[in-house]
Amino acid sequence: MMKAKYPVEPFAIAMIMFTTTMKEATVVGIILLAAACLGCVLRSVPVSGGQWTNSILSGLLTEIGIYWAFKYIGIEPDTIQLIGITLLGLFTTRYVFLMGGKESADDLVRESAIAYGMLMLVAYVRELMGSGTVFDTKVTEGAIVSAAYLKPAFGFVFAGLGLGLTNRILKKSAEDESLWTLVPMVIVFSPYVLSGIPELVGGLVGSAIALVAFMAVRQRLIFSLPESFMSKLPVHLLSMGFIYMIMSAL
Repeated sequence: MMKAKYPVEPFAIAMIMFTTTMKEATVVGIILLAAACLGCVLRSVPVSGGQWTNSILSGLLTEIGIYWAFKYIGIEPDTIQLIGITLLGLFTTRYVFLMGGKESADDLVRESAIAYGMLMLVAYVRELMGSGTVFDTKVTEGAIVSAAYLKPAFGFVFAGLGLGLTNRILKKSAEDESLWTLVPMVIVFSPYVLSGIPELVGGLVGSAIALVAFMAVRQRLIFSLPESFMSKLPVHLLSMGFIYMIMSAL
C-alpha cells in the first residue's frame, strides 16, 4: 500500500480531542481540509522564505480559523481545547513542510474528504453514546448512554479505528511516527494523577508510566504484523486506548 496523502496526524488529534460533539468535529474537519489544500496551493507559490513561510502560514491560519469559528458558533474554547487548537496548527505546519510538493490537489481533496467523513462518524458515535445527543439535540437516553465514551480512552480507541477504516477505504497506510501524536496527547490527557505529590508532577508521572507501557506494547506489535491499513499510528492509538482503560481501573 502507498502512504496516505491526507494530513494523518492532524486528523488523529482531531478524532481524539474534538469528537465529543459533532458541532466541534464539523468545524475542525472543514478547516483541516481547507488548510491542507491551502498548503498544497502555497507550496507552488514562490514567496520569501519558501517552504518555512508557507508551512507556518498554513498552521497559523488553521489555529485562527478554528478559534474564531468556535467563537462564531457559540463555543468558548477551554484550556484543553486551546491546547488542541494549538497542536492542530503545529501539526498542520509540519504536514505542509513535509508535503514535498508530491500531493496533487485532486488526491488531497479526495483523501481528506474521506478522512473528514470518518471524523464526523466518530463524532456521531461518541456524542450519541456519550450524551445521547446529536448536534446538541437530545436523541436517546438510557443504558446505552455512558459518559465513558467521552473520555480520552475512547478518544484513542475511536481515533485508531477511524484512521484504520479511512486507510482501508483509501487502500493506503499511515507511515508517520506515532510518538509525534501520542506524546502530546498523553501529556494533555494523563491517565491518572499520582497522589501524595503536586498535581502537575503527579500527572506527568502518570503520563510517563502510560508511555512506558505503550513502548512495551509497541515492541510486541512490531512482530505481530498487523494489516497495513492498521499499521503504526492506527494500531498504536488503539493500543493506547486500551492502556488508558486498564490504568483508569487501577
